[in-house]
Amino acid sequence: MQNEETEIHLRDYLRVISKRKQIVAVFFLTTLVVVLIGTLVSTPLYTATLRLKVEQKNEDPLNNIYRYIRQDPEFINSQIQILSSQSVMEKVVAMLNLVETYPHYFPEKNRGFSIVGFLKGLFAIPEHPVLSQDAQGPRPMSPAERLAKGMLEGLEVEHIRDSQILEVSYTSENPAFSTLVCNTIPRAYIEQLLEMKMKNSEYTIDWMKKKAASERKKLEKSEHSLQDYLTAQDIVTIENRIAIIPEKLSQISSELTKAETKMEELESVIDQINRIPKDELETIPAIASEGSLQAIRSQIREAEQKIMTLSQKYGPKHPVRIQAQNTLNELNAKKAAEIQTIVQRIKNDFQLAVANYKNLKQQLENTKAEAARLNEKSIQYNILKREIDTKKELYNALVARIKEQTLTRQFRDVDVYVVGEAKLPEQPSNQNLPRNLLLAMVLGCMGGVGSAFFLEYLDNTISTAEDAEEKTGVPAIAAIPLIDSEEKDPHTVVIDHPASPEAEAYKAARTALSLSTPSGYPGSIVVTSIYPGEGKTVTSINLGAAIAQAERRVLLIDSDMRKPSLHNIFDTDSKPGFSELLTGQCEPADAIRETGTAGLDLLPCGEKPPNPSDLLSSSRAKEIINSLGKTYDVIIIDTPPLANLSDALALTLCTDRTIVVTRSKKTRYEDVKREAKRLGEAGNKLLGQVVNAIDLEREGYYYYGSYHRYTEYYS
Repeated sequence: MQNEETEIHLRDYLRVISKRKQIVAVFFLTTLVVVLIGTLVSTPLYTATLRLKVEQKNEDPLNNIYRYIRQDPEFINSQIQILSSQSVMEKVVAMLNLVETYPHYFPEKNRGFSIVGFLKGLFAIPEHPVLSQDAQGPRPMSPAERLAKGMLEGLEVEHIRDSQILEVSYTSENPAFSTLVCNTIPRAYIEQLLEMKMKNSEYTIDWMKKKAASERKKLEKSEHSLQDYLTAQDIVTIENRIAIIPEKLSQISSELTKAETKMEELESVIDQINRIPKDELETIPAIASEGSLQAIRSQIREAEQKIMTLSQKYGPKHPVRIQAQNTLNELNAKKAAEIQTIVQRIKNDFQLAVANYKNLKQQLENTKAEAARLNEKSIQYNILKREIDTKKELYNALVARIKEQTLTRQFRDVDVYVVGEAKLPEQPSNQNLPRNLLLAMVLGCMGGVGSAFFLEYLDNTISTAEDAEEKTGVPAIAAIPLIDSEEKDPHTVVIDHPASPEAEAYKAARTALSLSTPSGYPGSIVVTSIYPGEGKTVTSINLGAAIAQAERRVLLIDSDMRKPSLHNIFDTDSKPGFSELLTGQCEPADAIRETGTAGLDLLPCGEKPPNPSDLLSSSRAKEIINSLGKTYDVIIIDTPPLANLSDALALTLCTDRTIVVTRSKKTRYEDVKREAKRLGEAGNKLLGQVVNAIDLEREGYYYYGSYHRYTEYYS
């Protein structure tokens, strides 16, 4: 089953405040009186205030260049700490010569008795000698330092939100002194910033000079090491050679590739020459493309064309024809000779290409070997060179920073602007009675309400019926108001005052009982409580009387054999009674007595037995209750408390229902839950709880108002 969250209404808060209104009122009035007295008897203090704008510098002092600086969220807090430091106040003391002039602002007062002075002296913490550290070691604080330390109590620095503005206030008994100190603080603050910057710069410059001298020696040593290495390896222009050799390798590789290609081409042509008959050599492209051969072939074609033309006019033996044929033969012989010349040239070119290829290949191998040797030397050379370059950069950077720090050590990293100077205060800052009273009222209300809720949180006792049901899980049958015993007898309020609100509360419990079972009232009911004094006997009597007024026959049984009381309330004998019935010493008719209220009879306790729990746990108890149930409509059994006793638990096993009486502001939640668990484990049917003695006025306006509306209705 899912538990639903209880919704808290405003009236619940108002009920808590109303319930504990005395605590709220006492806290409120105490705060108001303390603030009022403190304001009236306090020494007048005057507060002077000025505003400073504090921002980080965003300009390069050497180059006059604007630089963006991201706002540091801790910057303002750091400046507040500097402003509030004793060093700044010591500079104020020095600037105003307060060691000499301080007594003029605060002349010695009358040393007569005063309450404020007495209280200050009574609760003052004794001061111990304070030591200050200087170059020679610890020393006692000087008068200026002691004065500055004391003046710090009057200084207050606050940051105005979402701005770079600081509000600086100084408070003292002299308004002129407060104003003077407040207006001097910015100058002291600026001087402190410059002093801090210069001290830091001097330390930095001194360190960097020592570091630069050390780095210069290391640089010189590295340069000598490089020179010794170059001399030992006979290296003069290693950087140029390192740059040239890769170029040379690339060039030789390119030429070698070309030579190899040409050699392969010529080799292919020679292979064709060797495979083709001599009369077909001119079909080889490399030979056919020769210009000299093409010129001869052109002449041969012309000669052949001429012979064809002459053959149309002359016969074969004609001198002209013979001369033309001789010319053609000479040209063919010339062509054959030219082909042989071209073939021989190709073979010569091939031999030259092979020689060139071998030469380039050897050059490439030599160059690679040279590059490898040079690379080995250059590794160590580069190591030494990088070491020199690194040390040179570090040395140059240190020299540059020394120059920069020397030039900028008098420049502040913080810009300070006085937005508004402090004016002479006209009124004391600590004696604003309306403001102090208003603050006291607010503080008193908040503290009082907070105290009320804190006490309510610590309170683990039952307060109201709703509260009891919510916190314990046991249903609340009725809520009985606190009965004024001086006006009414709580035991017989239903009998003596049947129309009273208290009687009506018991009648409400009666109604709840009548609806608790399908057949109406339970036949037998145990009325018990957690601890003594919670009202179980009062509840038993009044509940029995209320049921009797509803025309039911009711029997009250006093089973509290340790501390019986019903016979005294009804002014009758206690013997014979319930204990005699349990031991078989008498009959019910001899033990039951009339109470004087119609329908309500009483069975007193009887003789106190030595073993009440054993007697009540016997089977005889259940037989008697069942037997009496035939005569009476409802049997109400008043039992001892549940805590630490088993009497009531034994009787719950003999009855139909159990009612637990709890008392407002006395019974604790955990006790009710514990005993309810015990009853459940014993198999009893717990009907619920009756919350007794609720102080309606104390519990708040809701119950108090309901009570008054009820009394007005019935009056």
